[in-house]
Amino acid sequence: MTNVKNNIRPKHKILGRIYFSAYLIMLVYLLFFAEAFGRTENPAGSRSYNLVPFKEIWRFYKYRHILGIQAFIINVPGNILAFIPFGFFIPIISKYKRSFIRTAFMGMLFSLSVEIIQFIVNVGSFDIDDIILNTLGCIMGYIMFLLADAVILKFKKMRR
Repeated sequence: MTNVKNNIRPKHKILGRIYFSAYLIMLVYLLFFAEAFGRTENPAGSRSYNLVPFKEIWRFYKYRHILGIQAFIINVPGNILAFIPFGFFIPIISKYKRSFIRTAFMGMLFSLSVEIIQFIVNVGSFDIDDIILNTLGCIMGYIMFLLADAVILKFKKMRR
């Protein structure tokens, strides 16, 4: 895909960086420290991981009536929603990362990094499904950026 035209004002880039930084701080808290999301150290140093794509997504869907709808929402739509801002802000804060492929790849790499850190520090688990869902969220955020950018450009043209 082609790069999006760089028409973002410097003041919007600064605001984007501030919002992106706040988002990252909140995301790190939720991913590593929030006990409500099961972010406590695994018992007896055991590490859990899933390398089979869609295994945990299917498990959460199939057993949602047993696990509870809250567990399903946190683990499936929640993983998507958590990375929508990532895909939205990356094209705003850097002109070098304004392509679809670069943004999706950065989202996937960031998600992979989070999963590896969770595995190493034994908080949460390494799950390939989380990477898939996070990357999907990043892509959705990028699409929202494109839509917002198109609306803003149309609005600017109408004002001229």
